[in-house]
Amino acid sequence: MKTRLKNYIEKLSDVAYGNVNSSSKSTYRTRKETSEIFLTFKEIYQNFSFDPITKASFGLFFNKIQNAICDEEYFRYYMGFYYLPKRVFEKDGEELSNSIYQSNINISCFRCKMFAADILEFSLGSSADNYFFSRGDKVITAVANYFGHPFDFDISALIYMLLNYFQALLEYGGYKDSQYNNIAYKLREECMALFKIIIKNSAAQDVFISNHQLSSFWNSLLYDILPIKDAGLPSALIKNNRYRWALNALYKYSPNEASKRFNANIGMILDPISDNGFLCLRLLSNELVYRDDIDLTSFEISITNRADDMRVKYDLHHFFNHYSQIRAVNCIDDDIALLNSYDDAALRYKVSQCIKNVDSGELDRQLAKPHGAMEISDLDLRFIEDGITKYLCMPFKTGREIISNTVADSYMYQLIKPFTHFGSQCIVVFITAKKCSQGLETYIQRMSVRQPSWRIEIIQEAQLCKLLKLNGQLV
Repeated sequence: MKTRLKNYIEKLSDVAYGNVNSSSKSTYRTRKETSEIFLTFKEIYQNFSFDPITKASFGLFFNKIQNAICDEEYFRYYMGFYYLPKRVFEKDGEELSNSIYQSNINISCFRCKMFAADILEFSLGSSADNYFFSRGDKVITAVANYFGHPFDFDISALIYMLLNYFQALLEYGGYKDSQYNNIAYKLREECMALFKIIIKNSAAQDVFISNHQLSSFWNSLLYDILPIKDAGLPSALIKNNRYRWALNALYKYSPNEASKRFNANIGMILDPISDNGFLCLRLLSNELVYRDDIDLTSFEISITNRADDMRVKYDLHHFFNHYSQIRAVNCIDDDIALLNSYDDAALRYKVSQCIKNVDSGELDRQLAKPHGAMEISDLDLRFIEDGITKYLCMPFKTGREIISNTVADSYMYQLIKPFTHFGSQCIVVFITAKKCSQGLETYIQRMSVRQPSWRIEIIQEAQLCKLLKLNGQLV
């Protein structure tokens, strides 16, 4: 089952990257499919354990995809939200359907952006981000007005949209960003008040009985507060995507029942149809989470954007003064002891005095920046190669920080982190006063095979000592 999961992930990453690299990437249909794949990967990323290379590949995927589908122009100030009350007032069913379709895709895309911002640690706060919350009342008002003055329209579409928006608000509450907490709380409360009206509405009750996908979605979010009696999932619908959606939601509030249904009909549920790949992947991942079988660290999953190979070609002597002369210099035990005495700030400064072919002003800014969890690496320096902006990223480890004889492979995640932001448009140069362990060296070699466009170089111990000596910094 895990192998099947791996295959789905690799296939769907190709689909998503293909979508954003294609000329049709801006269509609603393409954004819808791509955002669904993104949100499926999001759940997998949150629930499973991966090796650092796969985890970084996921991070780069999230970064690239959200940049492609969440551009400011696309959201257009959430005009789909804005016109919803007007469409209801005019009882214009066709235009209301269009606005709901647009709004649902807007919501899915923003869910992608919120998650990417959380794990990649960039800030929300653009005008489009503001409008997602400030115009959320239009979604609620439109649905409330319809229930106050109903007309001939698919009521399930309105309920689904409200649930979709409510789901996004709930997810926002679980992220680190807090600037919209007050308005998000107010909107969640308004949604809850409206849900209490909907659940008592006779027309809505009829829809819940017939629409198993909708009733399951409702229960996946509101089962502990406003549960709807589960009408069951007819076996005749097993090959239908609505059944898959309903079963996916069932895992959230009745996982035992969901698992029984999944395993009893796994052959039909995972029927390889092109337009339900992400749904099959969600169901596979839900079943593995239910079984608590979530360790994928031994699975080398390939999530690669084949159109993104801008590997840095410059050698290290392009960036470091006298690098080519290192072999001609001797390094004694006293030199190594002096190197190991430097703290982080001192070592960063001394290495910075060896760097060339980058903007000196930017180098000074990088040296002065605060260091914490949000930084990509200790120094991230832009340079131009073949007319393209690329990055020299340098994580540092001092002799004071590494008390063992070598740097363990547990630090690999720090070396890989820049690739989640820049992909192949960066070169990572690991600066360490201690030698890398054999495990870490092996990990780096494995990465070069799995992600050949990602490049990590190492300047360690005696090599670093000699570089500082050549540049008059070993003092």
